Amino acid sequence: SKTIFVVEGPIDSLFLPNAIACLGIGNFLEIRNRFPTENLVYIVDNEPRSTAVTAVLKELIDSGEKVCIFPSHIKDKDINDMVLNGVDVCDTISQHTYTGASAMLVYNTWRKCK
Repeated sequence: SKTIFVVEGPIDSLFLPNAIACLGIGNFLEIRNRFPTENLVYIVDNEPRSTAVTAVLKELIDSGEKVCIFPSHIKDKDINDMVLNGVDVCDTISQHTYTGASAMLVYNTWRKCK
């Protein structure tokens, strides 16, 4: 019944409670088959110019999944870098998790920000 945070890398998963690592962006979509989707929050790397990242994030949003989209003032690529630069990642993720139309609106802005 707890929230499960889905991240790309194993190091990133160490900084979040109840997190799992997909070992790459390509495995994000497969996680939905293994866990109850209502408990999942997907956290892709903060790379709005990566076609692989943006394609997976868009597919997750289109499927109605909960996703974290980092705000534009955070320039770090992943959770590990954010922690090294003093970002409170748990608080940031809780404040920037979206679903549905709000996720798509934030996604479209995020894609253009860097």
